Amino acid sequence: MEAILDRMLLAAFQQVLPCDEATLVLKPGEGAVQRPGADFSCRAARTAFHRMRGSNAALSYTRPCSFGMGPEIWSFDTAELLALAIVERLEAVPALADVRVTALGEILLTTKEHLASQRGQGKWHCGDCGGFFRGRRGLQDHQRQAHGKAVEAALDAVDLSRLALMPYRARAAGLSGVASAASAASSSGLRATRALDEGLCAARDGDMKKIADMMAAGWDLESRDHHGSNALLWAAGGGHLALCCALVEAKLDPRSHQKDRRNALHWAARNGHVDVCCWLAQFLDPDTATLDGTTPLHWAVWQGHKDVCDFLIHEAKANLHAKNKYGCNASQWAALAGSVEMCLYLQRKGLDLAVLNFNGHSALHKAAVKGQRDLCQWLLGEGGLGQAQDSNSTSRQIPDISLACNFWSQFLAVSCPCFCFI
Repeated sequence: MEAILDRMLLAAFQQVLPCDEATLVLKPGEGAVQRPGADFSCRAARTAFHRMRGSNAALSYTRPCSFGMGPEIWSFDTAELLALAIVERLEAVPALADVRVTALGEILLTTKEHLASQRGQGKWHCGDCGGFFRGRRGLQDHQRQAHGKAVEAALDAVDLSRLALMPYRARAAGLSGVASAASAASSSGLRATRALDEGLCAARDGDMKKIADMMAAGWDLESRDHHGSNALLWAAGGGHLALCCALVEAKLDPRSHQKDRRNALHWAARNGHVDVCCWLAQFLDPDTATLDGTTPLHWAVWQGHKDVCDFLIHEAKANLHAKNKYGCNASQWAALAGSVEMCLYLQRKGLDLAVLNFNGHSALHKAAVKGQRDLCQWLLGEGGLGQAQDSNSTSRQIPDISLACNFWSQFLAVSCPCFCFI
């Protein structure tokens, strides 16, 4: 494999560097070298940059033009930029799954064999940094913490990682061998990943007597978990209306929220507690959004709670057409769940199912990435979304779109042979 990768790298190096420098990639330790516990890396671009730059602040050189039109002038401020120029000229190698450049100018190469091996060990590949993380939740947490992704974007990244190995399974089994994505969140609502305060546990469980006893013993009603959730948010998420009333009567602010501005109405809507939603609506704007623009209606749609949606839209007067900061309306949230029933409900309410978010993704993209075959079929038919929408996509995340469209093209080939995917 090292020899194959070195030949590929050499061809790209020769398009960017002078010939005598390009051959550096063939020297021991400079070309494709397998890293302990990882895959291959190449440091030749970094070495060439520092060697050619000398004492200068930036690298600048000339090399003959291929067509006899005079010398080309090349200039790079960092080793990373030189490595990126080389990577842009790499020819496709079937065995490669991922290529990226580090800030120091090293080229990292991940083979499909290594990707499959990591998945076999329960590790999932991050498309942003190239690292591997333990399970779906490990990758989701990494996406949110290291890359600052919102919940929706982190879940998309997880499913794109899942799809990375789909084509190789699909060749043998066809689409019938591809399982639909599991639900993106558990039905338990708020989850404690660290030890939870005893009073918050009581709020989660709706134990009014225990909370009263703890307050009498000096428990701080303003106690919060590491996300910033207080007793009211836990009680609302659990559907404990009487406890919610008691907590507010005890002077707990009904407008309190987590660090990301999720409030009690978000959690009550997410978990389908319409009675709690009705009570909270006297204190909270139904369109109150989190930092990433998610409204209670978005969460109710995501979890398929039509009774909560009816209340929010018709009684609380929530904005059916609200979008989050990424340009997603409720249709993309319904697609995340793969719900034909919810998409039909939203369509009948007058929501535009064809809206594109700021990455050029529609509900159809979301459904395709999630492997939701029934929803894809419905959106292409009764939903009114056709192939023309995808051809007009303006996504800046080309690898993401490619994976989604790869699944979609397989789906169309099997289920909708009248479509010609371009």
